[in-house]
Amino acid sequence: MSATQFNRKSKAAQELAMHRVVCGPVSINAGSPCRRRLRDTFDRLLDSLCERCHEEMVEPKIPEGHELTEDGRVMSSEHLKKQAKVVEKGKKTKESNKLTAQKEAEKKAAEPTPEEKKKQLLEEAKMRMEVKVEADKYKEKLMGNSKLTQDTSGKINKR
Repeated sequence: MSATQFNRKSKAAQELAMHRVVCGPVSINAGSPCRRRLRDTFDRLLDSLCERCHEEMVEPKIPEGHELTEDGRVMSSEHLKKQAKVVEKGKKTKESNKLTAQKEAEKKAAEPTPEEKKKQLLEEAKMRMEVKVEADKYKEKLMGNSKLTQDTSGKINKR
């Protein structure tokens, strides 16, 4: 046996110990697919490696206080409860945002048009002027009876 053949065998033994297979100039993991076609000799090696590595599949057990989520992850029950509360708060805020948006839309719909605003402002201005006129009439009526509210000109108006 020459030195190169011995090195090849020892290298192959090392690769097998690390669960790897020599595939041409490259070594690949036994569980991964090879880009090159494996020969029948490598199939036997892969079969024996698979038997050693994967004797029987044992289903993992979920620890106490944990649950399996819909997407297949194992999470703490407390964490899931906290997430549910956060999701509920998010839903409530979304609902309240929708309600406020609806109220604002109703307010905008209920707001008068510019022409209606103009009419309303004119009516208010007329009412203010009428009140002012009535107040002036009442003041003039009182002027004759009180020295403090009398005209400083000294003239007394008849009623």
